[in-house]
Amino acid sequence: GNEIGECAVAALRKYNVGTGHIARCGERLGIYYLESGSSMRPSKVVYDRAHSSISTATAADFDFDAVFQGADWFHFTGITPAISREAAVLTEEALQAAKRHGVKVSVDLNYRKKLWTPQEAQKVMRHLMQYVDVCIGNEEDAELVLGYKPGNTDVTSGDLELAGYKSIFEQMVADYNFEYCMYLCKRHERILPLERIPHSSHCRPCRRRRFLCGRRDLRTAGRQGLQGGIGVWRGGICLKAHNSGGL
Repeated sequence: GNEIGECAVAALRKYNVGTGHIARCGERLGIYYLESGSSMRPSKVVYDRAHSSISTATAADFDFDAVFQGADWFHFTGITPAISREAAVLTEEALQAAKRHGVKVSVDLNYRKKLWTPQEAQKVMRHLMQYVDVCIGNEEDAELVLGYKPGNTDVTSGDLELAGYKSIFEQMVADYNFEYCMYLCKRHERILPLERIPHSSHCRPCRRRRFLCGRRDLRTAGRQGLQGGIGVWRGGICLKAHNSGGL
């Protein structure tokens, strides 16, 4: 740990996020830089996570039995195992511990092309899906991270075929035995209110299919805007530390 890491921990405490299980290890805190786009120039992200705490952490740095004691929910994203081989191993060991303690697991597939290739992502993430109860993603994530491609649909051109979307998410549920599969609309980057509604509904702006979960914990997650990292819920409160710093 150093002053920058302690500042990050203090920021979490400011929002009443539990910090008792945060590990202080590694050489530095990971970071990324966002260059906002303008006019025709797109936004650009530069990742600086080499030798960071999360990229070098191992299961020995955590007492997972203590971490998951009394926990209700464990959330991770596709960003964390993409950071390094060590992070991918650590993610699986955390997932195994979560299942030992009967904790529900959710994942946001969240593909990042600057961190790994689709082939690398599929090799790791397909294996991790065996631990997942609730899967969150969009059509691009489903294809790049898990290899599911709807027929007669091009995710880059916007040429949509709704039955194809429905079929791939139903197939994901069947293949991995998910309890729920939540489909986010990538084009409009918005999520329908996470309430208990029929299993399938339409996104009004673009009419794409969604598969939503009505659980209270995920409503909490939606309000808090989980964008990356690993988190544990206790009674609906997210004890999440961002992927740049640690668990």
